[in-house]
Amino acid sequence: MKSEVTLIFTESVLEKILHNYEKKITKFATMQNTELFVCNDGVKLAELIVSDRGMMLSLFDRNGRFYHDYIYCSESQAINWAAELFEFYKSGAWQVDNEIVIKNFIYTSENGTLSKPVPLSLQ
Repeated sequence: MKSEVTLIFTESVLEKILHNYEKKITKFATMQNTELFVCNDGVKLAELIVSDRGMMLSLFDRNGRFYHDYIYCSESQAINWAAELFEFYKSGAWQVDNEIVIKNFIYTSENGTLSKPVPLSLQ
């Protein structure tokens, strides 16, 4: 059985990842059982991981830096809450599902016009 993996990055994080790993992230975005989304900067979560066995959450510190502390819970209510939160962010994000979208994102970010959403396929 293959697992499904969905990643959501902010625009600035995706820009950094593409700068260093463009071929790998392009391959990921076009694989079966994977989804890649990008949302506007300003998300207050550093990391949210949800599976059928548990959830893990990390927040930023008071200065907006990644804190490296995690909250983990395997209770069904926590998993359901985290899944709803993940779906909330996913519903407001744009799907990156092909190389053309990635090239458009790179071109837009390199020209400094990333202040508003790039024309990606909205899901």
